[in-house]
Amino acid sequence: MAILSALWSWLPHALLFSLCVFFVAFLGYCLYIKHLHFKYDHIPGPPRKSFLFGHSAYLVDVIKKDGVVHHKFLEWSETYGPVYRINILHHVLIGVSCPEATKEIIMSPKYPKDKFFYQRLFSVFGERCLGNGLVTVQNHEQWYKQRRIMDPAFSSLYLRGLTGTFNERAEKLMEQLSLEADNNTVATNHVIHFQYNPQNWPFISEVREACRLLRSTGAQWINARKTAMQNGEHVPKDILTQIIKSAGQEESMTKEDEECMLDNFVTFFMAGQETTANQLAFCVMELGRNPDILEKVKKEVDEVIGMKTEISYDDLGNLTYLSQVLKETLRLYPTASGTSRDLLEDMEIAGIHIPGGVICLLSTYASGRMEKFFKDPLKFDPDRFHPDAPKPYYCYFPFALGPRSCLGQNFAQMEAKVVMAKLLQRITQQSNAEVVRVQNNRERKERGREKERGRGSFFNMALLSAQWDWLPYVFPLSLCLIFVSFLGYCLYIKLVHLKYDHIPGPPRKSFLFGHAPILVEMMRKDELGYDKFLEWAEIYGPVYRINVLHKVILNIYCPETTKEVLMSPKYSKDRMFYRRLFSLFGQRFLGNGLVTVQNHEQWYKQRRIMDPAFSSLYLRGMTGTFNERAEKMMERLSEAADNNTVANMLNLFNCVTLDIIAKVAFGVDLDLLKYSSPFPKAIETCLKGMCHYVRDLTFKYKPQNWSFISDVREACSLLRSTGAEWINERKTAIQNREDVPKDILTQIIKSAGQEENMTKEDDEFMLDNFVTFFIAGQETTANQLAFCVMELGRHPDILEKVKKEVDEVIGMKREISYDDLGNLTYLSQVLKETLRLYPTAPGTSRELLEDMVIDGIHIPGGVTCIFSSYTAGRLEKFFKDPLKFDPDRFHPDAPKPYYCYYPFSLGPRSCLGQNFAQLEAKVVMAKLLQRFDFTLVPGQNFEFDRFKLWPHPFYALV
Repeated sequence: MAILSALWSWLPHALLFSLCVFFVAFLGYCLYIKHLHFKYDHIPGPPRKSFLFGHSAYLVDVIKKDGVVHHKFLEWSETYGPVYRINILHHVLIGVSCPEATKEIIMSPKYPKDKFFYQRLFSVFGERCLGNGLVTVQNHEQWYKQRRIMDPAFSSLYLRGLTGTFNERAEKLMEQLSLEADNNTVATNHVIHFQYNPQNWPFISEVREACRLLRSTGAQWINARKTAMQNGEHVPKDILTQIIKSAGQEESMTKEDEECMLDNFVTFFMAGQETTANQLAFCVMELGRNPDILEKVKKEVDEVIGMKTEISYDDLGNLTYLSQVLKETLRLYPTASGTSRDLLEDMEIAGIHIPGGVICLLSTYASGRMEKFFKDPLKFDPDRFHPDAPKPYYCYFPFALGPRSCLGQNFAQMEAKVVMAKLLQRITQQSNAEVVRVQNNRERKERGREKERGRGSFFNMALLSAQWDWLPYVFPLSLCLIFVSFLGYCLYIKLVHLKYDHIPGPPRKSFLFGHAPILVEMMRKDELGYDKFLEWAEIYGPVYRINVLHKVILNIYCPETTKEVLMSPKYSKDRMFYRRLFSLFGQRFLGNGLVTVQNHEQWYKQRRIMDPAFSSLYLRGMTGTFNERAEKMMERLSEAADNNTVANMLNLFNCVTLDIIAKVAFGVDLDLLKYSSPFPKAIETCLKGMCHYVRDLTFKYKPQNWSFISDVREACSLLRSTGAEWINERKTAIQNREDVPKDILTQIIKSAGQEENMTKEDDEFMLDNFVTFFIAGQETTANQLAFCVMELGRHPDILEKVKKEVDEVIGMKREISYDDLGNLTYLSQVLKETLRLYPTAPGTSRELLEDMVIDGIHIPGGVTCIFSSYTAGRLEKFFKDPLKFDPDRFHPDAPKPYYCYYPFSLGPRSCLGQNFAQLEAKVVMAKLLQRFDFTLVPGQNFEFDRFKLWPHPFYALV
């Protein structure tokens, strides 16, 4: 009751808030549509009639004028080429008439059927119709099982035995036609005209009853046949018997499989009747229009069949020209006007990059009427399908193609052949006038049916008209829905609070937004968010709760839990955060590289390939390169010292670390201390873009940011295109047995070559890791070095002590050896202490999917856990006087921090390049301390970026 009372008091505010939410949601929806326009507008297509409704106005106009929608698709194909774009609200549809793309998409099970359309056929007005039958089922395993059961019943051998039934039923049609010819009458047909309007709701009820009748009849027939077979009774040798026998041979038939058999009963009844009937009607119509073709096909029927009343299976095989006539009919009037597939991944069609997430429309109607595929396409010419003529190359697919092609196509064509052959055999010259009368009437009626299919095709364009008519009601209905949804959302948030509020945590600032206002306020004041986490950790203990809307985030500083979660592959990385690093503003960024990949098998395969290149043995051989690149920085500092000028330390460290990663990892000499390069700017732009992209979900929708977003995309594109170029050049050189550098890239390519199955996706992962190494391998070490110099400048006693160690170990040597680095114990302590106070990666996150107990507190599953190395490193309980810079905390004889110090994370997902980074940092710092005395320029600000934990540029006198 307390909840209800609280909700009641919220009603006035909720209504006002709902109005605001609706307005904001509408603006957000418009921005989302704009985002889709940015993403897909490079694909050719007709101009949109409306920003919001896109091209739907064209299609609605065609429907209102009683036109054929597929004619519009044909027009656009001829105008805009083999791939064109259609926008309808937030949906993007791609019309494809490129044979190569058609082949790739339709012949592969990789591209599932379009969920939006085919799921709508599952039920009609709430009554199960085609269900999960062969035509509509989405799950590949379900489809394969059904197809395996059905295939024997539609084999050529089995269909051969059904020829007698085809003859018998076709004979009844001939008798009816004879009566109509004798009585000088005409044959008619009836088309149900239906629109989605309220006045047709009684008809909807009839449709539901019709669906129930079909399904109940099907269930009755199937069960009766099964019972007869179980009782050993004599049963017809028909398709149903064969299907039940095949199903009986399956190892596991579930209740769902039985339901699917019923779905296929309805599918066969509807598709098996209507499609062939339409084909026959169109065939008769075209023969009536083309007397020369009619005469030729009648002549063939007379020669092959003569006066026989029983047409044999072999006779049908000899009716070559009749087959051509039927195929040509399907070219002009495909009974299934096309198919659609979901394109989930990026691909290239006709030289155009198509981002994933679209629906591909493959219209056999449009392809069959295109001049580039069929000369004089509107002419009815069966000789296009002559046995000696070139076969159409993936532009003729009336029964679809590939694994999801129509199972009953041989059945349908055999049926059509028998009926047409009997019709052409039995109707004499004397009764041709009657045939033409039948044809003329069918022509008039079938044109209406063709238009109806334009309305009711698989694109379901009639819905557009309905949506257009309903627009005046949308606004008030939307307000009601938003109001109800908002109340439901508030209840859900209340349930989340009840579930997790036993966990300690700071008081929420808002019922709805939780602690978000506190964090947003800190960002506005340019305060460090991690300092707030530190404050809460000291107040609320080793585990505390943060609420943001319906999300619950736990900050954890319990060493035992840190050990359990980070050291185990059982706890996956937080999807919400790491998935956002896959791309930046629509441009692939870190992708599925080592840092961001969610799938454990993918990560393990990449790590297996990368590990040898980062082994201690391999890195030992890179010490010379570290020395060489660090020496160039020393030369620049020597110039500054000689000229008594100050040095921008952060800039120098950024240059030297990027030089090192480029040379050691990829064998490329950038020499940034002498020459300019676009890479530093690109990396800086990507990092800034990454921070904005992760931090502010609305950033990309603000017009003032669009110029910067464009720069970020270009920077990402530069890094990836350069990486692809370097990797491909190195692969080619290795394949040609040329001399190649013994760097990390060479080792990675060699390791990849030893894998049993390397896919195109694995090559993309290699490129993802290229970007990851450039970003993480440069910026993190540069920041560590900058913070280290800053702290040494503040602590002359520590600086003196570490310089003394460097002098003792290295002396005047210019070339620092790997063994020398191992002896620089105090320098190691200094670098570790720097990372304690300024971890370059301030934390990591994991998903806690199952319940667990942390520090005696029961934690229900379904939360995100944050492990902050920054916070843990500054807690008094782990480090005495934590804000003091004291390298002796990491003395070899001092107790090791117990799972409270993890600047490179821990466990299997720890940083692969941590040894590389510390080796690099040691060489640079050792040379700096060996060669120079330095002091920080007084009066400058040593604060660091309050969100990114980056040092601001600072200056030193050397």
